[in-house]
Amino acid sequence: MSSVVFDPEPMNVDEDALRSLEDYAKAKGVTAEIVLAGMIDALKPREHDDDGYPIVHVDTAYRFPRSGKTGHVILPADWDDPEDAVYDRYADE
Repeated sequence: MSSVVFDPEPMNVDEDALRSLEDYAKAKGVTAEIVLAGMIDALKPREHDDDGYPIVHVDTAYRFPRSGKTGHVILPADWDDPEDAVYDRYADE
């Protein structure tokens, strides 16, 4: 592996994981170093605020509406477990 990728110190990597990485790289027609560099580069922040801190964008899988009455998040009705009343006190009437 490239010492650039593992800078400042080399890391011990599980042999099976390393073999899987090398197989993946070979299937893509590149080296394992190139695959790792691409993975690491994908995590690099692309934007910074005025103070130089990275701006990290987080995608949410779900966005739920909030209750106008209580302000609590309203989850889909089919997620409710009718056998318990844990969240029933938060339900809108």
